[in-house]
Amino acid sequence: MENVQRHEPHVGALAPTHASGEQRRRGRTSKGLKPELLGGYTLSMLATDLPLWAAFLWLSNLDVDLSLGQLAGLALAAASTLLSWRIWRRWDLIRRRWGAWRGTSTSEVHPQHSALEADDLPYSCGQAQVSTNRQLYLVGTMHISPKAPRDVTAVVDVVKPDCVLIELDVERRDRIIPDKQLDMADLQPVHVQNCSLVRETAPSQSPLERAMSNAAQNFNWPDSPSPSSPSASGSPQPRSKSPKSPKDTGNSGNSGVQNGQTATHTAAAATGGAATAMELGASPTPATSSTAPALPWAPWTVNAQRASWNGLKKGTLVRGDVVFVPSNEFGAHHFDVDLTGKVVLVRRGGPGFRTFALKAHHAEKANAIALLVVDTHTKLSPHRFGTGGGLWTNLRVAWSTRSLSVPRLPTLLLPKVSGEHILASVEQRKDREPPVQVRFEVKEDSFPVRSLPQMMCHNVAAILTGISILYGVIQCFGIEVGLEFDAGYELSLRDRIPCKCIDVDMNRLFKRLFACMVPRPENLWNALSTWLALPRAIVKGLFPPKSDVDVFGATLLHLLSLRIRTWIALSVATMAASLICGSILNSAAAASERGIEQTGAVSSEDRDDVTTFISAIVQAYALPQVYTAILVSRDEAMARNIVRQMEDLDSRKAVAIVGAMHSNGILAHIRNLLSEGN
Repeated sequence: MENVQRHEPHVGALAPTHASGEQRRRGRTSKGLKPELLGGYTLSMLATDLPLWAAFLWLSNLDVDLSLGQLAGLALAAASTLLSWRIWRRWDLIRRRWGAWRGTSTSEVHPQHSALEADDLPYSCGQAQVSTNRQLYLVGTMHISPKAPRDVTAVVDVVKPDCVLIELDVERRDRIIPDKQLDMADLQPVHVQNCSLVRETAPSQSPLERAMSNAAQNFNWPDSPSPSSPSASGSPQPRSKSPKSPKDTGNSGNSGVQNGQTATHTAAAATGGAATAMELGASPTPATSSTAPALPWAPWTVNAQRASWNGLKKGTLVRGDVVFVPSNEFGAHHFDVDLTGKVVLVRRGGPGFRTFALKAHHAEKANAIALLVVDTHTKLSPHRFGTGGGLWTNLRVAWSTRSLSVPRLPTLLLPKVSGEHILASVEQRKDREPPVQVRFEVKEDSFPVRSLPQMMCHNVAAILTGISILYGVIQCFGIEVGLEFDAGYELSLRDRIPCKCIDVDMNRLFKRLFACMVPRPENLWNALSTWLALPRAIVKGLFPPKSDVDVFGATLLHLLSLRIRTWIALSVATMAASLICGSILNSAAAASERGIEQTGAVSSEDRDDVTTFISAIVQAYALPQVYTAILVSRDEAMARNIVRQMEDLDSRKAVAIVGAMHSNGILAHIRNLLSEGN
């Protein structure tokens, strides 16, 4: 198991499935486990799996001619056995509900929750004790099921948790939950200096200038506006003991109280949402006098949205003069001036093909130290920018810039009002000293960044595994995916509790997938041990213990809730994924067979048999490895992230929303972590 640090954004992300030697020794001494083979596969597991495989092979080779009635009887007996097992698992709940209906006494309730919770929790919900005072309620869902959001709502309403955890990373969260509210902690504060909040007094002022001048008179400005004064250094001004300004809500519309900016209500009303001193991010104190200097140079702060690649320059201190090139106001083509040591300011959009990455590449080639983009919308987007467009857009950017890498230039998106004001100040002071300056330290960001070659490899891997084909066909039918995550996020907003991501990002997922596909000795043993454990996994899935989620039963309930259109989409998507992946695999096997045939090792008469054999060998190795990378490793990573998030948030009760196939793996890893901690 990888040595995972607590402070990493994705704790335990895709750790190997085998335990380390130290953990195996601790397990043997504390728990008395049987000796382990490679990859955590014990001799007791082998003693269980071999008889199961022997029984399966014996039954499959029986030459018994059964009539239709006998087959129906066997199917009825199997269904009765499965149903009886599930009734036994829920016997305490059935008896309690029967007693409540008859008005008689009921059995003792589980100590971790009340009788109401025991009665109202859906069948797809499982539980685990994270520590002595922390309880996890895990909802196993199907991402295309209309029942999944209802289960999530029922669990949150009954449990009343203090945090919600969802099986997403920040990148997929932004894609699945487009209406996410603006998080102030995600924004980048930018300190602006030598930018006048009002223009010099003129014989004739516009209504906007008069409103800004009136607003500026409500604040105390520094007596000395020189660049060497403390007020020009970018440090915030000390607050007086006067009444505090209204706090930022981050949600207002055109009042100017938005996007991490605070504003006075009177000035916002006078300007119709125009920039005032406090809207631009400054925190000056109310004035005791009604006078203001003609050119207030007080530094102020604006909160800007970050580009997805800014994390590559985390900790970098950016400080420089702001320049605007009118001949290239959108940053759409190469700059014809040297921008060494400068912070270039451009407008968003422009004619033709224009992306944030293209603008950043052009500014980076001109030796700029940062790029500021003035937004065209009044309200900032809550998501990182520079992530959209897909593979084709990134190919066009690479062709235009002759670069396959992502830009490494710190890039920020300024709110429209603040950006336009900075631009006007830059134009006003372009021939005067001191120039407008900005200063900020690039914040750390865990948002995944990938270059064009990485993106192409990920797309190929997603096609070969059938994931992109499956979800692509489903979305072609207009089926919404991941509604349970949207429901969990909305419930967290309703109850004013945090909603955190627990899954690994796609970069780590595909890195783990590529590592699993390399035919190393440990991977070969992992494939063999996974096939050996298959009968045991099937038996455990058909007859789940009381402590686990009934994945088979929960999946059946989700399937029964699907609409006809969803059934058709799921069937077509499954067949398309199987057909395309099978065709690619058969083509590769046929090409390998022709190469072997040219060496004379096999004859042309055995061509079909050799092709089938190669295809079977590849599938026998690839399927367990894909299962390990996509399910097993993610289960352990998400279990560790759940524990970390509950500790960081000091959560006593948490609801985790994950796919049903992940539920029991996560619960098992959490119980293992609890036992290791004890």
